[in-house]
Amino acid sequence: MTPAERESLLQDLDQSREALLRTVDGLTPQQFEYREAAGRWTAAECLEHIDVAEFGMMRWLENALADASKPPHAGDWAGKDDALRQTMLESRQLRFEAPETILPTGRWPLAELVPKFESARQRTRAFVVASNDDLRCRSLPHPKFGLLDCYQWLLLISHHCDRHRTQIEKLKSSPAFPQ
Repeated sequence: MTPAERESLLQDLDQSREALLRTVDGLTPQQFEYREAAGRWTAAECLEHIDVAEFGMMRWLENALADASKPPHAGDWAGKDDALRQTMLESRQLRFEAPETILPTGRWPLAELVPKFESARQRTRAFVVASNDDLRCRSLPHPKFGLLDCYQWLLLISHHCDRHRTQIEKLKSSPAFPQ
């Protein structure tokens, strides 16, 4: 990872973290648990999903980089980070089904959701700061975006956080959102 790539990732991670924390700051338990419609997630469920997904993506990425038996592979978006970012941004308009393993299940009490997020984000950020791995040499499949290299998976972590932050913001703008 070049110094510019590292700095860009850190900025993305910090910006998505700060925006999410601003969005959920001061929410009451009733607001966290407000469900706009059947089948839609609450703010608490969005936050739990972000927590579980980020932790899982980082574990998957670390395991891929540690497995020297796999041959290097650049992925479907090699040299196309900007196009991938744009595709991820545009995809926010689409509804995706999350894999069962990262669906919200009420794993933690409301009071633990933000600290869990902070812990996962600190782990991700520490990895980016310390990594000397060639993040471009390993690719992992994403169900919607195809093969992403490990650097692009880190881009996805920020995008994923922002995607669900905007979902929470939409919930907060609902006319029936508790005041």
